[in-house]
Amino acid sequence: VKQRLESFSERYADLLGDAEVDLVVDQAVFIEQSVSEVLSTALIGGVLAIIVLFLFLRDLKSTVIIGLSIPISVVATFFLMYSTDVSLNIMSLGGLALGIGMLVDSSIVVLENVQRYRDDGVDTLGAARRGTSEVAQAVIAATMTTICVFVPIVFVEGVAGQLFRDQALTVTYSLVAALFVALMLLPMLSSIALRPLSREEEGDPAARRVRYLAGVLAWVARLFALIGRLLLVVLTPALWLFDRLYGVTAEAYPRLLRWSLGHRLVTLAVFILLGAGVLLQARSLGVELIPEMSQGEFLVDLEWPAGTPLEATATQVAHIDEQLRNLAGIQTAFSLVGASGETGGYADEKKENLAQVFIRLRQEERQAEESVMSSVRQVLAQIPDLDYKFSRPSYFSFRTPIEVEVTGYSLQTLQDLSTRVADQMRRMPGLVDVRSSAEGGQPEIQVIFDRQRVAELGTTIQAIGDVLRNKLQGEVSTELIRQDRRIDVRVRAVEDERESVADLRRMIISPVSYPVPIPLEAVADVIVVEG
Repeated sequence: VKQRLESFSERYADLLGDAEVDLVVDQAVFIEQSVSEVLSTALIGGVLAIIVLFLFLRDLKSTVIIGLSIPISVVATFFLMYSTDVSLNIMSLGGLALGIGMLVDSSIVVLENVQRYRDDGVDTLGAARRGTSEVAQAVIAATMTTICVFVPIVFVEGVAGQLFRDQALTVTYSLVAALFVALMLLPMLSSIALRPLSREEEGDPAARRVRYLAGVLAWVARLFALIGRLLLVVLTPALWLFDRLYGVTAEAYPRLLRWSLGHRLVTLAVFILLGAGVLLQARSLGVELIPEMSQGEFLVDLEWPAGTPLEATATQVAHIDEQLRNLAGIQTAFSLVGASGETGGYADEKKENLAQVFIRLRQEERQAEESVMSSVRQVLAQIPDLDYKFSRPSYFSFRTPIEVEVTGYSLQTLQDLSTRVADQMRRMPGLVDVRSSAEGGQPEIQVIFDRQRVAELGTTIQAIGDVLRNKLQGEVSTELIRQDRRIDVRVRAVEDERESVADLRRMIISPVSYPVPIPLEAVADVIVVEG
C-alpha cells in the first residue's frame, strides 16, 4: 500500500497540487511491533531458562546439551506450523513463548538420570541407554498430560476457537518436538565420549581420520570446559547468593513439611480458607473478551446538539484540530465531519452534528497515552454544548467497558432517568467520559394552521403548502442542455428570505388575487419541536 501511495503521488503530482496523501490508520505498525515484542520475549525467556539451568547444574556441557532442546524444538515447531497452515501471529508466537519454559523439562529429567548412572561408574553408552529407558515412560506421560490440556482448545468453535486454536497447536507442536529431542537427541549427545585409539586402530587409515576429528572435538571440549570455568568465576557472586537462598529454602522446607504432617487439620483448614477467599475475590473480577489495546492512538467522538448545521460542525472541528496539533506528544490529528464510527475512517452513523477525531501519538510519547488524553479532555471541556467520548481501536467488540441500560416506553422518562444515572456515575471515582445515548429526535418545524383564517383568505392548506415548498425547496422550471448533459434550473426564494424560522413566518402565502400580502404567521402558528 505504501509503495502504491508513493507511485500515485509521483504520477499524479500535478493533479494533487498542494495537497498531500498520508496514511491515517496503519494497523501494520501495531502488528509488526506486537510480533517483534513476542519474539524478543520468547528469546529472553529462553536465555533466562538456560541461565537457571547453569545455576543448578554448574556444568557447561550439560547446560549446552539441554539448551539445544530449545532451538531444535522451535525449528521443528515452525515446520509443523507450516505443514498445518498456522501463521506467525500474536497467538501462535505467544504459545511458542509459553512452551519455551516447558521445553527443557523432559530434557532435565532424562539428563539427570543419565548423569546419575555415570556417577555410579556405568560407561557413557550404557548410562545413556539405561537412564533414558528408565524415565521414558514417566516423561511421555508428563508430556501427554500437558498436551491433553491444550488439544481440546483446537476443537472449540466460535471466536474463542479462532483466537486460541493457533496457540494450542503451537504449544502442542513444541512439546511433541521437545519430547523427541529429550528421548532421542539428548541421550546421543550425552553418550559422546572420547577415548585413546588402540594399537590395531592406529594402523587403520579410517581410524586415523577419526583421530583427527576426535582431536578437533577434544579441543572443542577443552574450550567449553575453559568457558565453563570462566563463567563460574564471573558468576561467583550470583552463585553465592543463589546458594544461600536455595540453602535457606532447602533447610526450611523439611521443617515446614514435618509441621504440616503433624498438624493436618490446621493445614487443611488454612488451605480451605485460602481457597474460599480466592473464590470470593474472583467474583469481583471483570469479564470481557479482549481488553482495549493501547496502540499509541485513540478516537474521540464529538457530538453537538441535534440540528447543528454541518457548516457549524466543520468550523468547530477545524478549531479543535488546530488546538490539538499544538499539544505535546500528538503526531497526527485526523477529523471526520458529519459521521461517527468505532474505528478510524469507518463511519457507521451519519449526522450533521457528529464528528470524529483520530489522534496518533509520537513514538516516544506512546507510554504517556493517558496524560495526552487528559490534555485533550481539557481542550474539549472548554467548548460549550459539546458531548465527547474517548475510545481506543478495539477488536471483536465495540461496546464500552461499563454500560447501564434503561428501558421503557416514554422518551421523556428515559431522558430524565438516563440523565440522572449519568450524573451519578460521573461522581464515581474511576469513571470518565460518561455519556448517555438517550437523544431526542431531530429538531423540526411544525406549522399549525388556523383553518378559519385560511378559509377567510380564500385559499386552502394544500395551496399554502405548495407555495412554501416552491419558496423553500424550489421548483424545476426548465432544463439547461449542454451537449449530452441536462441540468435542472430550479427557482426558489433567495437565501436571505429563508435563513431562519423568523423568515419562514414572514413568507407571503396569500393568493396573487388577494389585495394585501399576507404572511404565514397571520394564518398559522410556526413552532420548533423535537420530532
